[in-house]
Amino acid sequence: MTTLRLLALLALILGEGRAWGSVADDDSPLEPLPSAPAEVTAAAAVLNRGDTAAAIASLDGFLRQHPNDVGALLLRSVAAEKAADLPGAIIFSGRAIAAQKKALPEVHADPGMMLRHQALFDRLVAENPSPKTEPAAKTTEPSVTATASSPISVVVPKTATGPADSASPPQWASSARASSEYRSTNYSAMQATEAPNVAKHGDNGRAWAAKNADHGEEWIELTFARAVRATGVRVVQSFNPGAVVRIEVIDAAGVATVVWRGPDATAYAKNETGVLGADFPATASLVARVKIVLNEKTIAGWNEIDAVQLVGRVE
Repeated sequence: MTTLRLLALLALILGEGRAWGSVADDDSPLEPLPSAPAEVTAAAAVLNRGDTAAAIASLDGFLRQHPNDVGALLLRSVAAEKAADLPGAIIFSGRAIAAQKKALPEVHADPGMMLRHQALFDRLVAENPSPKTEPAAKTTEPSVTATASSPISVVVPKTATGPADSASPPQWASSARASSEYRSTNYSAMQATEAPNVAKHGDNGRAWAAKNADHGEEWIELTFARAVRATGVRVVQSFNPGAVVRIEVIDAAGVATVVWRGPDATAYAKNETGVLGADFPATASLVARVKIVLNEKTIAGWNEIDAVQLVGRVE
């Protein structure tokens, strides 16, 4: 989707009367829209000139002051997509949908926004095909309830992939352990490592699931190949999203810092994979572990996590 099409959608949302998908190409000049904040229009012009990093910096500054501006969120999603940051594009797209819903609760979400949001996630899955094991359906057979004193399952790290440079691109986990697992193969903690590979929302053994549904607090701790000064965590939830209540990062000394605390207010689409994006100031210490804590009583059914991404930088 081009920047011009994006602003055309913004105009439609704000009542300017343009249609989704207006004819345009990436080289078309930016058409000023009276309804768009000047900062958003300026950032769109910068993005049209090909300076993606500058556009992102400008939009991030604007969004700190106006976190629910739909146009800025959509444009930030486009900028993330241009920067090859598909998880980021998904997060900002989802935030735009939630902001529109909050501003206009009586209006259904714009179909163009919803279709693009789903298309972004489909691309993420398609570009990261890494089946871990074949899934097996859960059963209703009785199982032992996990408790705080239950043994913690530890999995063997996979081989790390991706460049190890100072830019520290976002990375998927390479190993994991959890408070409990539904099985030691399918639904194990290891299923939450590497890139997402569950194609659509639903119960799937290629994601991590705790021993019991609706049990209460469960957690999964993930280890990443490179330690970074963390600035964000993205949790891809492939079944019944919304149960995450706390995210912690852990440094080399084992000191845990809470960087996000729920309840999760993300507006997840019904029967769709959900991505929780937690952004925060850079951590003082380098971290390579992330702990995701869920309260499974908040969202009925198994709450499954397909992948977790750590965002940060190395200094």
